[in-house]
Amino acid sequence: MPKPIVLLMILAVGAAVLCPMIIMLDPDPLPGDFHLTLGNARVNVPVIYSLCASAALALFLSLMKR
Repeated sequence: MPKPIVLLMILAVGAAVLCPMIIMLDPDPLPGDFHLTLGNARVNVPVIYSLCASAALALFLSLMKR
């Protein structure tokens, strides 16, 4: 597979894995985050935090591989 596609796959999977962990930290919402309100429950899905953390981990792993 081409290298950019692999990097995008790592970012997507990393964001999906990190999202529940970041939700437990309950950070302030950023622009681009999803806000879901279902009845009395309100859930913020931290998309931007997850993508940034995933990108940082992918960069760290690529630097460690060298």
